Amino acid sequence: MGLGKTVQTAVFLYSLYKEGHSKGPFLVSAPLSTIINWEREFEMWAPDMMKKEASVKFHVLLTSYELITIDMAILGSIDWACLVVDEAHRLKNNQSKFFRVLNGYSLQHKLLLTGTPLQNNLEELFHLLNFLTPERFHNLEGFLEEFADIAKEDQIKKLHDMLGPHMLRRLKADVFKNMPSKTELIVRVELSPMQKKYYSVLEQQAQVQKGPNSPIPYAYPTQLCSVINYTNE
Repeated sequence: MGLGKTVQTAVFLYSLYKEGHSKGPFLVSAPLSTIINWEREFEMWAPDMMKKEASVKFHVLLTSYELITIDMAILGSIDWACLVVDEAHRLKNNQSKFFRVLNGYSLQHKLLLTGTPLQNNLEELFHLLNFLTPERFHNLEGFLEEFADIAKEDQIKKLHDMLGPHMLRRLKADVFKNMPSKTELIVRVELSPMQKKYYSVLEQQAQVQKGPNSPIPYAYPTQLCSVINYTNE
């Protein structure tokens, strides 16, 4: 989030259109809450693509995940020059309806955007690669077996080399080179007299309730937090 993926994508599609590489149509699928932002960025960075022309009805279609499925009969009949999926971790499960519906679309090129780490889950990574290039990544069992010892340095390097042609990674350091280093300031605050009183009472109650060999009461930590967060005398 905040790395400029929307702007970069709008400019990328605009460059394909402006330089004559492709006139579209381009399909962008994004969360419904971000559609307005996508439209605003296209109007700012790719204004020519937002103008109506007699020869074409549109260059770019912005739509939500839900309408990809609902309007599949119409949208699936169009030969799309490029598909862009924002928040592409929605495709991490090849059994999801969104994955299966998009796989039925006619797509010349695919671009997946995500700012969410894959949590080191090789199966989810495989499904994204399978969506991008199914002719190469089609054997999940073989993929998992090949990288069974992913903790090893040579396996990590092998995976990075495999991902290289398929991934363009941007870091915050690449976008904001003058970003200051993270600073943590810990301020210790003493409990008020009333907080100390309640804290002590809860400690005594917990000792009575738990007994010599039983665990502390389940609600005890939550009650202590409530005491600490209570500020009124």
